Amino acid sequence: MTQSFADRLHAFMAPRRAMPLLIICALSLIPLSLIAIVNHDETQYHAAAYLVSRGLTPFVDFLYLQTPYQPYVFAPVIKLFAGYSFIASRLLTALFGIASMALLYGAARRLGIERWRAAIAALFLYFSHPFTFATAAIRNDALPLLLLCFALFVLFRSRREFAGPVGLFVAGLSVGLATGIKLSYAPVVVAMVLFPAIAYLFVREGKARMIGQSFTLAFGAATALLPILLFRDWAPDAFDYGVFGYHLHAPRDWYILNGMSWRFSAGGKALDIWVALVRGPALATILIYGWWRWNSLRRQRPQDPVTIALDCIAGAGFFAFVLPTPTWHQYLLPLLPPLYLAFAREWQVRAERGRFLGEHTKRSFYFFGLIGLIHPFVYLGMFLLSNQPTPFSVTREAHALGELVSDKTTTVVSLSPEIVIDSGLQLDPEFSSGPFAYRTGHMRPDPLEEALPIVSFGTVQDYLSRMRPKVIVTGYENFDHVDRIGLERPIIEYAEKAGYRRVPSGDREAVYWLRED
Repeated sequence: MTQSFADRLHAFMAPRRAMPLLIICALSLIPLSLIAIVNHDETQYHAAAYLVSRGLTPFVDFLYLQTPYQPYVFAPVIKLFAGYSFIASRLLTALFGIASMALLYGAARRLGIERWRAAIAALFLYFSHPFTFATAAIRNDALPLLLLCFALFVLFRSRREFAGPVGLFVAGLSVGLATGIKLSYAPVVVAMVLFPAIAYLFVREGKARMIGQSFTLAFGAATALLPILLFRDWAPDAFDYGVFGYHLHAPRDWYILNGMSWRFSAGGKALDIWVALVRGPALATILIYGWWRWNSLRRQRPQDPVTIALDCIAGAGFFAFVLPTPTWHQYLLPLLPPLYLAFAREWQVRAERGRFLGEHTKRSFYFFGLIGLIHPFVYLGMFLLSNQPTPFSVTREAHALGELVSDKTTTVVSLSPEIVIDSGLQLDPEFSSGPFAYRTGHMRPDPLEEALPIVSFGTVQDYLSRMRPKVIVTGYENFDHVDRIGLERPIIEYAEKAGYRRVPSGDREAVYWLRED
C-alpha cells in the first residue's frame, strides 16, 4: 500500500532522528547568516556598534533608536574584525541563534522532558520564520532572544521546582538585560516578576516563598535595568525620543507619507498577526496548547506553579507581539521560547498518562513546520539567483570605497552606514540611524525639532551645504519597497548640483560621490 507524504514524513521524524536534525538545523544558521540578503534595518545597529567602538556614547554623541545595551556587545567585534565587521557580526548573530536553540533544549531537559521531545521544542524555534530572520540579520532580535532562553534555562531546577535564589536572580537579570536591548521584552520582565504571586492565587501555599521569589526576580531585573537611567540622565531629550517618541509616531508618519495608512487599521493588524503566526508552528502550538490548558482550568484540575510561570511568560510574550503597530513578524520572538517549552512539557505529561498526539495534530505540525522551513531555502535562492546585496558584496563595496579614498580621516555621509564602516573611513554620526530617524525627522513637532535637531529628509540639503562632506555614498535606499518619496533624492540632487564626481561601485548598488575641490 502506497504511503502518503504525511506518513513518510512521520516515519522520517522518528524520535531517534530528532537530535541529529536539531544539530544540523542549528549549524545551518552559520551559512544562512552569510547568504541572507542585507536588510536595511541592519544599518542602525551596525552603525551604533561602530560608533561605540570609536568611544562615542548612544544618545549623547549620536541618536540611537533602541534601549542602549546591544552596541556594547557588538563594538568589540567591530574592532577585532576591522574591514570584515559586517560578516563577523552576522556570524555572531548566528551563534546567538545556535545558543538559543541549545538553551531551549537544555531548559526542556531540566523540566524532565525526553530528549527527542526537547529536541523538537528547539526545532520548533528553527522552523519559525522570525527566528531564521532574526539570526541572519544584525538587528536587536537574536541577542535578547538568547537572554530569554538563558533565563528559562536557569529559572527551573526540575519539572515542578524553581531554581534557588541565585538562579532566580540570574533569570531576572537576563530578562532585564534583554529589555535593555529591546524594549518589547518589558512585558516579559513584568510576567517574570509577578508569576509567583499569580501562582499563589492557584496553589494557596508557600506565601513567604512566593514573595521571596518575586523579590529575587525583581532585584535581578532592576540590577540589569538601572544603568539605563544613566543614559537618560546624560541626554534626556535624545533618550526619550530614541526609546519612546520615535516608536510612538515615526512608523505611522512614514506609512501615511507613503500612502499605506491601512497598515494601522484593525484589518491590517489582523493580517500582520496572521501572517506572522502561520509561517511556522506557532499558530498550531497556540491552538493545541491553549485547548489543553483551557480544558485543565475548566475541569478545575490542580495547577502547578511551573505551568503557571510558563503560561504567564508566554502570555506576556504574546502581549509584546500584538502591542506594536504595524505588527512585524520579529515581534513574535518573545513568545516562542516559553510557548514551545510549555507545549513540550504538557506534551510530556500527557504522554506519561497514555494520551498521545492525534494524527491530525501531528499533520498540522508537519504542515506548518514545512512552511517555516521554506525561509532558509528562500535565502539560498535569493543568494544564488538575485543581485541583491549580501554580506560579501557589502564588504567588497566597502573595500572599494577604502581604495578610492586614501585619506582615512575622511568623514562620509550615507544612509547606508554598512558600506562606510568596513572601508576604514569615518562615518558621520548624524547618520547613525541610517534612513530611520532621517525619513520622518522633519515631521516632528517644532519644540522637539528645536530641542533635538536631526538631519532629515527635509533638512539634509542644508546640512550638506554647510558641512560639504568629501564623500557621499548612495544607492542602498533606492530599492526599498516602502519608499515612495525617494529618501536619497535630496542627497543625490545636492551631490549633482555641487559638482561631485559620481563613481558606481561596479559591484551592486553603491554609488560613491567624491568632492572634486
